[in-house]
Amino acid sequence: MLACLVIPGYAAQVEQLSAPTRAPLLLVAGTHPRVMALDAQAGRCGARRGMPLKRAQALCPDAEIRPLVESRLRTQFEAVL
Repeated sequence: MLACLVIPGYAAQVEQLSAPTRAPLLLVAGTHPRVMALDAQAGRCGARRGMPLKRAQALCPDAEIRPLVESRLRTQFEAVL
């Protein structure tokens, strides 16, 4: 038996646990930064996963931008399991 659990905005929710913010949240990675994850508020501004950071900032200028910290995601994922 195989089960799949989809948690929309999981990475952004984990980031909010470590440092809450009221601003839209964009999590980025890469040498040419791209949006790797975002919260619902940033999504309503028009930002999307995979979008270049500059374009996401143009759509959502008040967003808080943070690096995606994979180790934090793994730690929380293990806690969920």
